[in-house]
Amino acid sequence: MLTNAFLDELKTAQDAGDEAAAAKVDADLATYASPSSTRSKPAHTSSGALAAAAAAAAVALSSSTAAAAAAEVPLSTSPPQPSSPPSGRSVAGDVPLSTSPRDELILISPRNTAEKALDPVSELVMTERNFVFDLELLIELFIKPIRGREILPARVAQEMFINVEYLVAFHRHLYQQLNEDSSPLGITRAFSPEMLVELEQLYTVYMGHYEKALELYYERRESAAQFRKFLKQCSEFNEKSINNLLVTPMQRVCKYELMLKSIIRWHRKSAKKSGVVDAQLVQHCRLLRIRIDELSAILQSVDRKRAAADRWETVCKLEQSLLVSEALAKVGRFLVLQSEFAMRVFDSVHGSSSDTVSYSLVLFNDLLLRTKLPRKGKRARVLDSVPLTQVYLIDTDDSNSTSTSTTTTTGAVTFYIVNSDPRGAFWELTCASKALRDEWLEKARAYVPNMSRFNEQWHLEPEETLLAADTCQWPQAYVSDCRLYVTSNHLCISWKMFGSSEREVIPLTCVKSVKRRSPKSAKDLDANQIEIVTDTWRQSYTFTALLNGDHTFRVLDGAIQFLRARSFLVSKQTTASNAAVKRDSPDDDADGISFRSFLMDDDSWTDLWASGSTLEIEEGKALVMAGKPTNALYLVLDGTMTIDDKNDTRVSVAKPGDLVGCFSFLDGRPSRFTARGGPNATRLQVLERQYLMQNLAPEQLASFFASLAHKLSYL
Repeated sequence: MLTNAFLDELKTAQDAGDEAAAAKVDADLATYASPSSTRSKPAHTSSGALAAAAAAAAVALSSSTAAAAAAEVPLSTSPPQPSSPPSGRSVAGDVPLSTSPRDELILISPRNTAEKALDPVSELVMTERNFVFDLELLIELFIKPIRGREILPARVAQEMFINVEYLVAFHRHLYQQLNEDSSPLGITRAFSPEMLVELEQLYTVYMGHYEKALELYYERRESAAQFRKFLKQCSEFNEKSINNLLVTPMQRVCKYELMLKSIIRWHRKSAKKSGVVDAQLVQHCRLLRIRIDELSAILQSVDRKRAAADRWETVCKLEQSLLVSEALAKVGRFLVLQSEFAMRVFDSVHGSSSDTVSYSLVLFNDLLLRTKLPRKGKRARVLDSVPLTQVYLIDTDDSNSTSTSTTTTTGAVTFYIVNSDPRGAFWELTCASKALRDEWLEKARAYVPNMSRFNEQWHLEPEETLLAADTCQWPQAYVSDCRLYVTSNHLCISWKMFGSSEREVIPLTCVKSVKRRSPKSAKDLDANQIEIVTDTWRQSYTFTALLNGDHTFRVLDGAIQFLRARSFLVSKQTTASNAAVKRDSPDDDADGISFRSFLMDDDSWTDLWASGSTLEIEEGKALVMAGKPTNALYLVLDGTMTIDDKNDTRVSVAKPGDLVGCFSFLDGRPSRFTARGGPNATRLQVLERQYLMQNLAPEQLASFFASLAHKLSYL
């Protein structure tokens, strides 16, 4: 603070042309810097060496400023040519991060907070001067005292201040070139290809280590008393802190591209205003434009390397907090998500886990870890490590959408992770919120093999959805470790025998009945079984010792019932369509009357819709999306709905009394159309599939689907 006060007073005197006042400030600075001075100092200044260092820096600043004023040049000195770091060095390894490239650093004139640039060229030069001043300030007031007085260990200081000395030498040279020639051609020469290569090397190191340096600064500020005392003393002489100065290179390098572009625009605007076209200036601006593109590519490369360095550092830190048998940090691996879940673990070795236990789940781009929760001061143990190529995700929303079961034990915040190896475990995860579950499913699906790969392996249709998985025994086939997969249309069985993988697929339409027998005690696990009767060659299947038998049976039975209801609906729709072709009115045919007697009457249809919920959507908001399934049926009450195909081509407009989302609701497949709210607000009545499945008896459910098919047959 004292140094800044001297400098502000000096600059004010120079701006006013008061040589006497300027000389007095110089004298005060010299007196203050003198070790034998009797000038009174603040009582809180406990370190004479620190005060002398700050004053010496101020003397250097005042002398360079006075010389500049005498020569009637801008407030800057022409810095000497910096000695470049050794050529051909390795950016990440051979570059010294602490050794100064020259013995003594000469401070550039300080910034004047009231000074403003008149044009983009002046702004580039002025801000470069101020930036170099900040770097010099960091070296003179912080780095040198910390190293000279051994306030921090040498290794810590090296990691904290990275390659600042090389940066200041680089930018002093850049400032010198810009100050000598700030024309478009001069700026192009200043940002030469060699300079850009040097910039990429220096900032790859700096930006790659910046986060660690800042973390180290905060950690040492809290734990090292001598360093904390030094920082407090520095705050009395300078308003800038180490963390503020360390961030300036990050801020500066990102501004060059925008500043150079603004210079080109300014020159073009000036030429247009004058009405004179300078062909040479136009050519120089084109050259500068090329250099800007090269600079942009360099900055993007630096940013990519910085991101890679951050990802590598994150994995290394995580590895240090875990007890692992092999290194986690590998080329190309990065952390995607890490969260805490309440989990139930099912495996063939330990059986079913009836208790829900909290674990930490770590998702990499190629690996999934289950670990114990970390304890303070101790490393967490890794319990499971599963390559993502062996992982399947099961969203319970998919299971519920094709289930006619009237009870569910899994809520909206539950999902499953399954190991494709029949001998591996699978997990039931309960999230703290639906947002967390959705985030995990979205991020994990970006790296986990999708259902198309599963369907290809099992030779299923592309639209198949995985609904549930379980581990069990299959005594009939002498299989002790068997994995069941329930999809929307099939039951898939996987097991290993004599070192080879075996598979069998049962279409759910071939299943005649499914029976469940639950264990009476914890010792009677073999009785936890499902018996399936089919019309295939094997006729019956008995699976015992299911680890998650209740959930598997519920999903399997629900999927079978859903297929039966859909098959009944399709057959009735076909019958109604054929009857409509043969007669003018369905009421004239006895067969038609018999079919109508099976339908819901108008009052029952109206009462059922009235029991649903009401929804109001604004104009343009999508209710049904093309390419995505819908689990609800909508009846337009007021307003309109626009119906577009996947190419956003208008197909029709739904009016009051029309149904929306019918076909996707019926067959569970992705909708072919997008429905959006029309002008003004649109009010709709909603019937969700889950609501119908839970609240209607089987005969009522069949009557509802038949009535819906009958109404659709007249569309």
